[in-house]
Amino acid sequence: MISSDTYLRCIDLRGNRIDSRMTEELYNAFKNNESLFNFDLRENPGFTTRHARTFALKMLANYTKTGYEF
Repeated sequence: MISSDTYLRCIDLRGNRIDSRMTEELYNAFKNNESLFNFDLRENPGFTTRHARTFALKMLANYTKTGYEF
């Protein structure tokens, strides 16, 4: 659902005890979405610096595709 939803802009899953495996699954669902600009997974035990960088780069790509300016 995340991968094909073009209206969704933000997901906040901060502090939900999401582990590394689930973080990877969420990214796999998110990686094909081009409309999400914010995917907050802070304060989850499985959300590492590597995950943060991967999600941030994908969100930056989404911003770039839409033509929005910072």
